[in-house]
Amino acid sequence: MAYELEKGSETKKLCNIDQLNILDKLLNSILKNNEEKIFFIDGPGGTGKTFLYNCLIHYLMGNNKNVITVAWTGIASILLPNGTTSHRAFKLPLEIDNYSTWCVKSMKDKEYLYKTDVIIWDEASMILGRVVEMVDELLKDLCNSKKPFGGKFVIFGGDFRQVLPVVKYATPAKIINSTLKSTSIWPMCTKLKLTKNMRSTDMEHANWLLNVGYLCDSISLNQDLSDKIIIACHNDDVRALNEKVLNLIEGEAHTYLSIDVAKQRGVDQSDEDIQLEYQVEYLNSLSFNGFPVHKLKLKIGSTVMLLRNLSIKDGLCNGTRLQIVKLYKHLIAGKFITGNKKGEIAFIPRIKLDTGDTSANKLPFVLERRQFPITLAFAITINKSQEQSFNKVGIYVDKLLFSHGQLYVALSRCKKKEGIKIQSNSVIKNVVWKEILNL
Repeated sequence: MAYELEKGSETKKLCNIDQLNILDKLLNSILKNNEEKIFFIDGPGGTGKTFLYNCLIHYLMGNNKNVITVAWTGIASILLPNGTTSHRAFKLPLEIDNYSTWCVKSMKDKEYLYKTDVIIWDEASMILGRVVEMVDELLKDLCNSKKPFGGKFVIFGGDFRQVLPVVKYATPAKIINSTLKSTSIWPMCTKLKLTKNMRSTDMEHANWLLNVGYLCDSISLNQDLSDKIIIACHNDDVRALNEKVLNLIEGEAHTYLSIDVAKQRGVDQSDEDIQLEYQVEYLNSLSFNGFPVHKLKLKIGSTVMLLRNLSIKDGLCNGTRLQIVKLYKHLIAGKFITGNKKGEIAFIPRIKLDTGDTSANKLPFVLERRQFPITLAFAITINKSQEQSFNKVGIYVDKLLFSHGQLYVALSRCKKKEGIKIQSNSVIKNVVWKEILNL
């Protein structure tokens, strides 16, 4: 406990005035067990939310408080101390709709949540409102309390200028209605605000990003792509860009073919029977977003991204980027590119994946594919780039941006305006749904 308090004190010395004010308010409420228990930290990209979380957690642990740190995505969760995903922490189902409910079964998990004092929940803009309601119901039930979240302290953090929850075939109004801001919890949140950009060393750039987030500026840039990361809006563009860059890399390409099997969905029928109806060539041709391809082509030096959570505690989660250092027959060795494991080597095995794990599956059967759970990542989508930062960013916009916050997220991935290069054949339309910002 003394160690945690010492670390908290050291970290606090590096906080700016916004961070100090929020830290003092949160600690005062939590340590005095005030009635004010639900908070939302509004922090545009680069304003130091994660740094603030770290400082707060040290103080809370130093005061013998049990803290859970969660984020909506795996790549964001590994930035948090002892972080995990929302699904893992609260045992949420993979597919969530208005009828979904929590499914915590083991006594160990129930006791863990029951003893929790504080929940720090990042990426609030991406959380489905139904998920917040489910966790509220879960904690009320476990704690036998009618108070919100069973009387626990909950600190949401995020930036509603960034991308919102993914809701298939939904209108802007329906997407906005699916967010945290449209739940009964939102009016109970005490709103706190971070404003000083700690990531960007160019203050003009930091102010410009806020203007983009609020739709104050018209964006019209047409430049070449840079060499660190390429960000595109559409998956088709990402695939084409990755293939183009791979062909430019010297060295021999290694090709890994998947083993594909069709399994019957919801009918008492043998796997052998269903396989007779679909040719292997057809199964090999199937491709889904977030699902490894049948024919995976790689070279030493390739940048790849994990498509599944393999081990969050070891930094191997959905969205982790690695650089290939060795290609074996049944194993791939990759070096962490970012994070506190930067430079360390990880080994990626082939695993079984099935389309039952993905909402993209509309097949009358379940496709089971044994393949390395990775994809090329010289270029990534805007959504995948969220919560990451780079020295140089190339933004490729061949088609119209289609959702709230995409341009803001893409532009805010870079630390300086000079590091951004944009390629577009026309003026880029900045999509901002002001309704979500005004709620």
